[in-house]
Amino acid sequence: MRIDVWGELSLDVAKEIVNQLRQVYDYNQEQLETYLNPIIEDTVELVICSNGGECRVFNLIKNEVDKLKEQGVKIITRAVGICYSTAFLILLLGDERYASDNMVSIMNHEGRFELYQDAISNQEDYIKHQKKIEDEVDNFIIENTNMTKELLDKYKGRNHWLTQDECIELGVLTKPKEKEEIIMTEQEAIKCMKEYGYTVVSENEFAEMTKLQV
Repeated sequence: MRIDVWGELSLDVAKEIVNQLRQVYDYNQEQLETYLNPIIEDTVELVICSNGGECRVFNLIKNEVDKLKEQGVKIITRAVGICYSTAFLILLLGDERYASDNMVSIMNHEGRFELYQDAISNQEDYIKHQKKIEDEVDNFIIENTNMTKELLDKYKGRNHWLTQDECIELGVLTKPKEKEEIIMTEQEAIKCMKEYGYTVVSENEFAEMTKLQV
């Protein structure tokens, strides 16, 4: 099943994505609880083209994705066009993670928030709270990539722009599988030829059939 994660990630967008993920979960759960041989939706692909948005959108989507993974569902994430900020975190939810090509623009940065008019002490507490959340985000990135704390700290306050190749090297993306050469066995080739109406003979039979008559 494909679910599009497109545009600015607002709560309205999150609601639509979460509802689609819950539909898959509910369907699978009914199958698992009802049948001895359940037929479940075993793969969900999240196709991402987004400049990011609210961090809580990531939390909402992650919660549903984690529930699907408990059911044995494989999550594939694919970046197309742009994948910034919160969308970068959603990309990391995939068991397999890809980009459409090397022209995809991928970017991670430190969390950002606004301070509202309030007592200084409240603002100081809020900043401390946001720093704790940022630490949790960093831990999530480190656990799901080859990126280190030192690398994340290097780009604090800056946008860290990444190409597809750089993402593969840093473990953000899965290395694409090379196309395997398909080779037929002799038995498979014979079966295929017979299905198309050809008569298959052995080498000795062929030599006997083509022998010149004197």
